[in-house]
Amino acid sequence: MKFPRTIHVLLFGISFLYSNAVLAQIPDPCFGPDPVTQPVLYVSLPSCQDYNADFDVALIGLNNFEPVSNGFAGSWTIVPPTSATAVFATDPNNPPNLLDAGSSASLDVSSLGQLTVTNEVTDFNVSPPVVGTCTQTYTIECFESDITNNPNFTTECPSKVLLLLDESGSIEESGVTGSVESAVMALVAELAAGETEMAIIEFESSARLASIGGSTAFQTVDATYIANVNSFLNGPSAFPNLPNGNTNPQDPSTYTPSEDVDAFIGATNWEDALLEAITLGGADMVIILTDGNPTFYNDPISGQTGEGNTLDMTALVKARNAANMLKAGGSHLFFIGIGDVLTQPIIESSGDLEYSIGASPAVFCAADYFLLDQGCTNVTDCMTEIGNQIISKQMCCVPNQLNIITNQTTIKRQ
Repeated sequence: MKFPRTIHVLLFGISFLYSNAVLAQIPDPCFGPDPVTQPVLYVSLPSCQDYNADFDVALIGLNNFEPVSNGFAGSWTIVPPTSATAVFATDPNNPPNLLDAGSSASLDVSSLGQLTVTNEVTDFNVSPPVVGTCTQTYTIECFESDITNNPNFTTECPSKVLLLLDESGSIEESGVTGSVESAVMALVAELAAGETEMAIIEFESSARLASIGGSTAFQTVDATYIANVNSFLNGPSAFPNLPNGNTNPQDPSTYTPSEDVDAFIGATNWEDALLEAITLGGADMVIILTDGNPTFYNDPISGQTGEGNTLDMTALVKARNAANMLKAGGSHLFFIGIGDVLTQPIIESSGDLEYSIGASPAVFCAADYFLLDQGCTNVTDCMTEIGNQIISKQMCCVPNQLNIITNQTTIKRQ
């Protein structure tokens, strides 16, 4: 569904603080992100200079983290000058403009400027009811494009390849888990033919180094590594158990693309994956294999936050900034999109040069992204070609001097 003139923000519930003291029973009515650490939220309206049709589905990213508990209800007050309207979901248990357990609401923002939202939560479990109130103010600004140069892939053997592997819930929900696993295995198998070291970072709402054969470091890609990656991808189908009996879809030793609704795991946090890549360091090429758009990002106070279900422009800004830092450090960033991923967010993060199967080595070394669904009838064959480009064309590009012709357009990387 397209929303060309109104940015819709889905706000989920409120997380609460509990204590034996009556005053401490007032729930925490503040929602993320924290306006101190994230005072500016970004939108893309048709009036914005860098507006793109791909951004019509984007949300600002104000949200709460957990469903409202039974016995609590909340209401919102929005203060002008920003034009916004709170629209509450139908809830037979509450009068209008109240949130109860499992209900939700949207915040429609249709103009730039200052946005002030007061969230009021009432605890009906005590008598008289206790009210908690939180007012948060943000500045709403237009998204502005800021794509930095993606350095060409130029490295001698051994190459260090870092794979950022999307583990979000949409992978499973859209039925592409098998395709993703086949793509990874084809890539790893081909890289074994050269002198390559590899590491994997998995990500959804947050990111972590994957444990391959018990190690999170770069490892030589050989028969043992291939077997260990296969075990990682095809490990337990059920989520490993945590000490408290809950399941843990974020176990770094197994690939489990799904989501734990109670923990709000399953969104797509490009920023955290890219920051993990920066922290690890040393990668010649960083490949992001993803089916989603950035819907979550890091907030120092409230943790990972964002809309969670669709493109969040603030999440895109923070992912783009992390990508720019990674590229500035010398790593070549290469997106592989699969499924319903939008093109423009990838371009904003990596660059606008698309790779096509069968293109020259020079094109591959400079390419920014590849859309797997659009360019392949066989995922395995396509990923094998990409792996072959990496291991056999490591010195195919001369930094600062590459001129290539593609689609009748001259592209020069400085």
